Amino acid sequence: MSLGLRLTLLNGLVLLLVIGAFAAVAYVTQVQALRSSLDDSLRAQARRVGERGAFWLDHPVGPPRGVAFPSPERFAAPDVFIQVVSRDGTIQSRSPSLGDDSLPVDPAMLQRALAGEEWFADVAVDQQPLRLFVMPLRAGRSSETGALIGMVEVARPLGPLYGSLRTLQATFLAVGGAGVLVSVVVGWLLSRAALRPIDALADVAQEIGAARDFSRRVPVRPGARRDEVGRLAEEFNRMLAQLQAAYEQLEAMLAAQRRFVADASHELRTPVTVVRGNLDLLRSMLPIRTVADAEEQAQLLADMAGETERMGRLVSDLLLLAQADAGQHLVLSPLELGSVVRDAFRAARFLREDVELRLGEVVDETWVRGDADRLRQLLLNLLDNALKYTPPGGVVSLSARRLARAEVDGVAVTVADTGPGIPPAEQARIFERFYRTDPARTAGGAGLGLAIARWIVDEHQGAIDVESAPGRGSRFTVWLPTQAGPPDRVDGRRHEEASRLAPAT
Repeated sequence: MSLGLRLTLLNGLVLLLVIGAFAAVAYVTQVQALRSSLDDSLRAQARRVGERGAFWLDHPVGPPRGVAFPSPERFAAPDVFIQVVSRDGTIQSRSPSLGDDSLPVDPAMLQRALAGEEWFADVAVDQQPLRLFVMPLRAGRSSETGALIGMVEVARPLGPLYGSLRTLQATFLAVGGAGVLVSVVVGWLLSRAALRPIDALADVAQEIGAARDFSRRVPVRPGARRDEVGRLAEEFNRMLAQLQAAYEQLEAMLAAQRRFVADASHELRTPVTVVRGNLDLLRSMLPIRTVADAEEQAQLLADMAGETERMGRLVSDLLLLAQADAGQHLVLSPLELGSVVRDAFRAARFLREDVELRLGEVVDETWVRGDADRLRQLLLNLLDNALKYTPPGGVVSLSARRLARAEVDGVAVTVADTGPGIPPAEQARIFERFYRTDPARTAGGAGLGLAIARWIVDEHQGAIDVESAPGRGSRFTVWLPTQAGPPDRVDGRRHEEASRLAPAT
């Protein structure tokens, strides 16, 4: 989800919450105001009826003969229902608007009224919701000191109130929805306009990263306002300048390192060759005086020859890595991988006599595009490491099997040993140059074998994986993509298919 869309949705959500809160407060306030106004009108109507309608019927001599209850006809309106009830619960009079209906009367209501209490209630008459006000009815002109003779009920329909509230709800929904929709559209347009310079900056950054052209700069218009986007562009250009300087410095250092390694390798090959030849000549020319002298002399010469061989391998490895750093690539051609695997096995059989080297399953007629010498070097490096770090009596196995990877046909060559294993924390670094693990796995070597192996695998568009655990040995697997066969065989098969499918003449 883009930043502009997130900002737009966030703005719409905030506006929706604000409008919703405002509508809720306004709705509750309006409901309370309408109900309060309705209640005030019911109370005023009931008091007018009570204060003007009830009086005693006096007798010239003795107590009064009775009470004259008010008639609600002159107080009632079409939407106002009035009912007068005596102490015994008898309905004395009703407003014409009630017709044949009557407002609810029950002993509990009458008791509350005769106790001098007045209250509001929502009732229903003939399935019509009403707002009802009940007030005690007193005889005489005083509504506070007169004798309680019954109660007055005044009611009005709640339909108009509910209709007004529904209209208010619809208005809030329509206005709020339209407001949110307009805000989202306008917010989207504004966000796109505001983020367009950032999009342009991102495009330029992507182009610079893809081309690695750190000399390029983000265009900044002269006289542009120093807003956030302008300052971001200036800081980005400043960062690009620093990156360019660092990149140029690093390139210069790497170029100098590559020249040094290449020159040192070339310079060292000659003296190493000379020393090796002189040692061979010295071994053949020195006279042998006694058996002890001969044994000591032979041991010294053997040690010197071994170290010279080791130095020669190191120089060759450094030269190979220098060529890789210089961008040189291997020349690949179709080859049958099974023969390369068997050649590597035969060459490694005599590296250790106290470790068993086994040749497992090796698929035949498995063709890859590769360099036979480098693939043989790759397998010998892996076999040499496995034999070197496997204790006496251990087993090292070599096998090759077909294995598809990411829906690509290929072959997996596996070298497994029963050595001490590699800790998980160090498995990611064993392919680095000159990296060595603990002393248990550093016998001989300079830490370049696996780095060279990885470069050879990369040159063949393959992959190399390691599976290992302390005390359980290690398993290195080299995967290489395969092809149908050598070019002449593929072309011949295509020619046969074309001849078979061609129409007869």
